[in-house]
Amino acid sequence: MKGNNLPSAEKMRELAHLLDEIFNPTGVRNIGFALLTFKTNQSSMVNYIGNCQRGDMLKAFKELIAKWESGQTFNTPEDN
Repeated sequence: MKGNNLPSAEKMRELAHLLDEIFNPTGVRNIGFALLTFKTNQSSMVNYIGNCQRGDMLKAFKELIAKWESGQTFNTPEDN
């Protein structure tokens, strides 16, 4: 990790590739993901990587934030 204690861009890409292989083992991208890393108690620096187009991620983030702000709860994977 660099001096800012956040993973390097290379490490983030490696992790994204690994996650994509786990979530989409057949090579067909059915599951999208995003990974955010940041220093706790600081919001000025966020690293992001995902496996979808920016517009799809933006839509997913907006839906997530709307649910958080409205107080909705989320099913855990075991509930699905």
